[in-house]
Amino acid sequence: MNADENDPKARVAAFYSRIATTYDQIGPTVFTTFGQRIVERTAILPGSRVLDVAAGRGANLFAAADKVGSTGEVVGIDIAPAMVQETQTLIEQRGLLNVSMQLMDAEQLTFADNSFDHVLCNFAIFFFPQLQQTLNGFCRVLKPQGTLTVTLPASGDARWRWYNELIGTYYEQYQLPLPPLATGAQPLLDVAAFTDLLKQAGFSDIHSTIEEAEFIYADEEEWWKAKWTHGERYPLENMPAEMLKQFRPEVLERIKELQQPDGYHEKWRIHCVIGQK
Repeated sequence: MNADENDPKARVAAFYSRIATTYDQIGPTVFTTFGQRIVERTAILPGSRVLDVAAGRGANLFAAADKVGSTGEVVGIDIAPAMVQETQTLIEQRGLLNVSMQLMDAEQLTFADNSFDHVLCNFAIFFFPQLQQTLNGFCRVLKPQGTLTVTLPASGDARWRWYNELIGTYYEQYQLPLPPLATGAQPLLDVAAFTDLLKQAGFSDIHSTIEEAEFIYADEEEWWKAKWTHGERYPLENMPAEMLKQFRPEVLERIKELQQPDGYHEKWRIHCVIGQK
């Protein structure tokens, strides 16, 4: 293990750079779907200036660009260089002159105070070890009355609960620790605790809603390949070869019990939390 692999942020950046070309590109577009949802919840007006934190392949970014129009601006930041490169290429292909990507650590924002009307952060807040510092920074760069929209994990699909349990069983059988992608993160942070952190950062009028969507995978192979395009890839790619060789066929055999006429259904649920500066 090299020095960078001991740094949680470097590990996250390297991981998401590895998957940048396929992120949300195989199977149903989970992140794009929720990106559109949270942009709608944020009620972005034409002419607004929007910051998209941990922008990835632009799930929020492009939806926000549609809302701000030609008189607004959307800036995306990400810690993974390949994600920045992939999304900047998409921006240029679409000819969007008022949309851009920057390589930046969300815990160390370099933007001026009162720079944005809205800050968005979707499927990423749990990666920040200095969460209060991060939220303070979000508040700092927002204009007065500007809004922050963040998503938190909600309960998963009970039909698929066995999958993560099986991963844990395999790691135990091979006497290996489950590898964390990020340390010091907040994967189990509930809405009440997060609301308190928002208040400490200077936000008020805080409210949350549940966003839910069901996605359909055409077959077992599409479902399996999709696992390798986002965060659920990490425990898979860290399995020793003989462990993965045993795990894959067992999983693909077991999921056949969940097959429906049109494929495999999986429900995703998130909390969408919005606060005003």
